[in-house]
Amino acid sequence: MQRFKAASLVRNGLHNCRLLSHCRGLCSLPDHALNDDLGHQVLVEGKAWSRTAILNRPSALNALTTAMGARLQKLYKSWEDNPDIGFIVMKGSGKAFCAGGDVVYLYHMINKGKIEECKQFFSTLYAFMYMVGTCLKPHVAILNGITMGGGAGVSIPGTFRIATDKTVFATPETLIGFHPDAGASFYLSHLPGHLGEFVALTGERLNGLDMIASGLATHYLHSSRLPLIEEELGKIVTDDPSVIEASLDKYGELVYPDEKSVLHRIELVDKCFSHDTVEEIIDALECEAGRTNDAWCTSTLKRLKEVSPLSLKVALRSIREGRFQTLDQCLVREYRMSLQSITKQVSNDFCEGVRARVVEKDFAPKWDPPSVEKVSNDMVDQYFSPLTNLTSADSLISSALQSKQAQRERERERREREERERERENDDSGVGANLLGQHSAERNQDATAYVGNLDPQVSEELLWELFVQAGPVVNVYVPKDRVTNLHQGYGFVEFRSEEDADYAIKVLNMIKLYGKPIRVNKASQDKKSLDVGANLFVGNLDVDVDEKLLYDTFSAFGVIVTNPKIMRDPETGNSRGFGFISYDSFEASDAAIEAMNGQYLCNRQITVSYAYKKDTKGERHGTPAERVLAASNPTSKSRPHTLFASGPPTLANGPQSNGTMGAPVPPRPFANGGVGLPPLRPPPPQGMAFPPMQMSVQPAWQGQPQQPGQMPPPQMQQFRPPPPNMPQPPPQGAPAPPRSLPPPMAMGNQQPMWRPPPPQMRPPNMQHASMPPPPPLNNPPLPPPMS
Repeated sequence: MQRFKAASLVRNGLHNCRLLSHCRGLCSLPDHALNDDLGHQVLVEGKAWSRTAILNRPSALNALTTAMGARLQKLYKSWEDNPDIGFIVMKGSGKAFCAGGDVVYLYHMINKGKIEECKQFFSTLYAFMYMVGTCLKPHVAILNGITMGGGAGVSIPGTFRIATDKTVFATPETLIGFHPDAGASFYLSHLPGHLGEFVALTGERLNGLDMIASGLATHYLHSSRLPLIEEELGKIVTDDPSVIEASLDKYGELVYPDEKSVLHRIELVDKCFSHDTVEEIIDALECEAGRTNDAWCTSTLKRLKEVSPLSLKVALRSIREGRFQTLDQCLVREYRMSLQSITKQVSNDFCEGVRARVVEKDFAPKWDPPSVEKVSNDMVDQYFSPLTNLTSADSLISSALQSKQAQRERERERREREERERERENDDSGVGANLLGQHSAERNQDATAYVGNLDPQVSEELLWELFVQAGPVVNVYVPKDRVTNLHQGYGFVEFRSEEDADYAIKVLNMIKLYGKPIRVNKASQDKKSLDVGANLFVGNLDVDVDEKLLYDTFSAFGVIVTNPKIMRDPETGNSRGFGFISYDSFEASDAAIEAMNGQYLCNRQITVSYAYKKDTKGERHGTPAERVLAASNPTSKSRPHTLFASGPPTLANGPQSNGTMGAPVPPRPFANGGVGLPPLRPPPPQGMAFPPMQMSVQPAWQGQPQQPGQMPPPQMQQFRPPPPNMPQPPPQGAPAPPRSLPPPMAMGNQQPMWRPPPPQMRPPNMQHASMPPPPPLNNPPLPPPMS
C-alpha cells in the first residue's frame, strides 16, 4: 500500500512538471494551440456598474495574442454599448500586468512565411489600443507588475493608471531590433523634457514612483492595498470620472522618486538626448563620461551599444514625429513601421533580436548594419514611407480606426437621444419631474444653479424649501435612475432671474445637508470652454487656508472660473498643503505668479506656479501653444466663478484684473445683496489740484440680512487735516504714471485704506454734506487753493 502511494505521488509529480513545462512553452508554439483555451486567457469579472477584463496568461507574463486582442475588442464594444455599465477595469494575473505582444509567436510566424497572420496580429492589437484611448467610458488599469511594450499600449491611453511598488515599466523594443510601438511614440514623446527619447532608445526600466513623477501613471499605492481599492471600485454605481477619481484618491499615496531615479538626472538627460541624431547623442554622453567620470553616462553608453543600431535611428525619429501627431496618427505610422520590420525588406534585426534574446538566449545578436555609422538615411526613410506591395494592409488599421470614430459618433447620438427620451418619461411619470411642471429643455440656463454632492436623502421638495430662501424658484429637477429610482447626487434649480441664481450660489454653496457640503455652481458654465490652461498650483499652504481664503486672495488678479481646490486627506479631511486655481486668462495667471510666488499666507511662504497637465504626461500649463489657442478662442472669456464671491453681480464688461471696478448695480430683493465699493483713484501728481472725491454710496436693500462673509457697506469718509507733527513728504522729481490698484473686494473683507493727502495737495473746504463738521483743531489755517 505504501509503495502504491509512493508511485502515485511520483506520477502526479511528473505530471505536474510536464504541465508546468507545457504552460511555460505555450507562448512559443507556432500553431493554433494558443486559441485552445481562449476563454481562460481573458477572464471577465462583473461588479455593480463595472466590468473587469483580466489578462490570464501568467506563464507568458500575460503576453497578448491576436485572439486575445479580438476578444478584448468584442468585450469592450459590448461594454461600451451597454448603458448599465459605467466604467471598465483591466488587470493582469500573476506577477505581470502585461509584458506586451507575444514576439515568440511572431518569430515563428515570420519564419514560416505567414505574413498575413502577422499583419492581423498588429492590426487587431493596434485597433484595440485605439479603442482604449477613445473609450467613451472611464478606463482604470491596475499596473501591478511587469508593464512593457503592448502592455503599456493597452493601459496608458486610458483614463486612470494605478502603479504599485511592484510595477516595472519599460519599452525594450530596441533590444530585439524592433521600434517602440503600440502608441509609444505618442505617450513617450509627451514625457517631461527628453525623457521619452531616453526611455525609447535605451529600454531603461521605470518603477511605479517614476511613472507617477513622469505622468505615465495617475495614482500610486502599495500592492497590499489593491484589494481595498478593487472593493471600493466595485461599489461605484456611476460613470462619472470625478467620482471614480475621488475613490482612487482615497487610497492613493503621495510619493516621490527615489534617489536612484533617472528623474533626478533630467537635466543631464535633456542635455544629451536633445540632439538631432543618434551620433550626436552618443558623442554627448561620451563627452560627459570623460569630463565627469559619471557611472550613469558609462552604463547608458554601454546600453546603447547593445541595441540594434538601425532601431536606434528609427526609434529616435519615431518619437520626434509622434510629438506632433495624435494617437491614431501614431498608431497608423507604427503599423507601417511594424510591417516593414517583419517583411525583412530593410533588415532582419527583429528576428535576429528575438532569436538571440528570447528563443535561443545566447545574447549575441548580429545586427545588420552592425554600427550606427553604417545606418543610412535611406534605410530609415523606408520605415516611414508608404507601403508598396502591402498597400491593402496599410489601409487595414486606418479603416479600423475610422470605424471606431464612426462608432463613437453613433454612440454619442444614441446617448443624447436616450437622455431626451428619459427626460420626457420623467416629466410624464413624475419621477424627478420639475415641481412646477416646466420641461427641462425650456429652462433658462443663465438663471439655473447646479447643485452637486447631494446625500441620497435629499429630495426635490427639500431643495425647493432651501433655495426658495434665496429667491423665487421656477422649478427643481433632480435626475433619477430608471431602475432604482434614486437620484444620482446632483440636480438643477431654476430661478426667476440670473441675479437670484447668483445670490443663491453665494449664500448656499458649501452648506451641509445631512452632513455633506453641497456644491452650488452656475449650470450654464461650459467647463471645456472655461479651461484655457491658466491653471496654477499653490504649494506650502497652511492648514488654516481654506478654499474661500484662496478665492479672496487670488481673485485680485483676475476672474477665477472654477472652484479653488485644496487637496485634503480623505480620512481626516485636513489639508495636504497644496491646491489649484484656474483663471480665465493667462494675463491674470501671470500676474498672480509674479505677485504671490514667495509671499506669506497665514505665516507660511507659499509657492505659485503653473500646474502640470493631466493629459500630457508632465508638461505644465502656460505653454505658448495654450496661449495662442486662448487668444484665438472667443469662448474662453467666461463669466467669473461666483462660488465664494460676495460682491455685486457680474457686470456686462466684467471685472478688470488689477484695475478699478465699474459702478455697482443697485441691489434688489433676492438678488446679490452686496453693496459695491466706490472706485478708488490714485493720488494726482504733486503740483496739481486734488480731484473731488466721490464718496456717496447707494444704501443697501433694507430688508436684506447681512450674509456671513459679506463685506459691510463702507463708511463715509471726510477730510481731516493731518496732525501738526506729521513729517512732510520729500520732494519728488518727474511724477511716475499711477499704478493701478487691485479690485477693492478681492482680498477679503478689508476696507480700502484712504490716507490724507500732503499739505500742498490739500483741497479746501472738503466736507460731506450729510455728515457733521469735524471738531475744531488748534492747527494753523489751511493754505489758499493751488492754481
